[in-house]
Formats: sequence, C-alpha cells, structure tokens
Amino acid sequence: MDHLGKAPGRFVRDARTEAAAHLLASTSIPVASVAAQCGFRTAETLRQAFVNRYGTPPSRYRATQSTPAT
Repeated sequence: MDHLGKAPGRFVRDARTEAAAHLLASTSIPVASVAAQCGFRTAETLRQAFVNRYGTPPSRYRATQSTPAT
C-alpha cells in the first residue's frame, strides 16, 4: 500500500474509472459496454465509482467531455 499510496482495491477501481472516462470521452460505446470493457460488473457499479471520483454520472461526463468526431 505504501508504494501505491492507496489500497490495492482502490488503485484498481481508480484505474478502471479512468479507463472508462477515456472511453466515454472518445467513443460512443454504450455505458454498459464501457463498464464491461473496463472491468466493472455492472453499469451501476461504474456509475457509483464515477460519481465518487468525478462527482457526476458517466452519461453527464460524456455529454460535457466528449470530443466531436471529425
């Protein structure tokens, strides 16, 4: 835990949430598919992790952070 600065489970959850944020901002993959691809068992689990880390649900994050396709 000292090496990572946080508990291993928290580190993994944060890494999964960051990966989901990247997919949400850069793709149009459905939220449930993003959750599965990032290792969350359900979209609800992703939503909880997202609200905890970013203060907003994944759908709202996508609406404000997504980059337009060119």
